[in-house]
Amino acid sequence: MKERIIRMELTDLEKILREQGTIKKNEHLNDAHIEPGELVIRVLAEDK
Repeated sequence: MKERIIRMELTDLEKILREQGTIKKNEHLNDAHIEPGELVIRVLAEDK
């Protein structure tokens, strides 16, 4: 099996997640890690 690295700017990923309705306008990506079978993303929400 060959390995390759995929890199993406967080702002680009935030845009995709907002378009899909996954994160809200007041939320921003903070951290991410891989668990078996899934990508876990931590977001921070601005206080209103």
